[in-house]
Amino acid sequence: MHSVKKTIRTAIGISVLAASLAANAGWPDKPVRFIVPYPPGGAADLVTRLMAQKLSADWGQPVVVENKPGADTQIGAEYVAKSAPDGYTIGSFAPAIVVNRFLFPNANYDLNRDLQPVAGVYSTPAALVVSASSEAKTLKDFVAMARRKPDGLTFATASSSGYIGIESFNRAAGIKARQIPYKGSVSSISAVVTGEVTYTMDTIPNVQQLVNSGRLRMLGVTSKERLPDMPDMPVVGEAAPGFDFTGWIILIAPAATPSDVVAKINSSMLKALALPEVKAKLESLGSMPLALTPETLRALLKSEIAKYGDVIATSDFTGRN
Repeated sequence: MHSVKKTIRTAIGISVLAASLAANAGWPDKPVRFIVPYPPGGAADLVTRLMAQKLSADWGQPVVVENKPGADTQIGAEYVAKSAPDGYTIGSFAPAIVVNRFLFPNANYDLNRDLQPVAGVYSTPAALVVSASSEAKTLKDFVAMARRKPDGLTFATASSSGYIGIESFNRAAGIKARQIPYKGSVSSISAVVTGEVTYTMDTIPNVQQLVNSGRLRMLGVTSKERLPDMPDMPVVGEAAPGFDFTGWIILIAPAATPSDVVAKINSSMLKALALPEVKAKLESLGSMPLALTPETLRALLKSEIAKYGDVIATSDFTGRN
């Protein structure tokens, strides 16, 4: 009797699995939505729209980008987390989604429980910049200056993840400085240009024009290795051993999204990221394709949670910016 029941249960399980695979075999058979938790016009929005075009051509269905900014990406994250887990609602997120796990423990969603990574989009290093009038001409000069003036320097931040990146650098370089928070990168970068604040870190596209015009001085980039198109620009880790702070954008779906749908999204993204025009667009934004499997992305998130959590736990940062 036990053997019969076991056989019946196995048969039912196989039937359910077969039905699920059959139901998803035609995915997508209607428009797919990409949720961007930022306002239109930023790098994440522009690249997500480019990827939506490529995936739409691959799938033969519209891929519609919807912007749902606010609350440091929490509005968009909660929307994706509470959407039907059918692969038709996918979010495009940066490290803020990891930071928010610590800053907002009472949020109406949980990153580990309610969401899962499905594909990488791009990774992007930041640049350490000072005013063109700063006495620090090089990365080595800057670190020496900062060590001579403990607590005498200030740094501008425009986001929670930005604070953590700079604070991680400060610790690795043995620097003590005061945070000055601003509402957005335009304000924080402008404060460095005028000398109101000593330094900041921001994405290369956000500072490149001011660097080129001679109003900002770039001292280093936060990637692990020197960038191919900036071979003479030092890596910040050269002056701050162990420091590595690279931003990213990844696609995230509701946790119960079927594995075969996740695999199809990931496969299509890998193909799109290999296209020459996509690579060229990312390079123009100082970014690189993040061609990773869901398994590798889960490991990345786990590592990022540990990194961000350590900084938050050992500082007085509360997320106010």
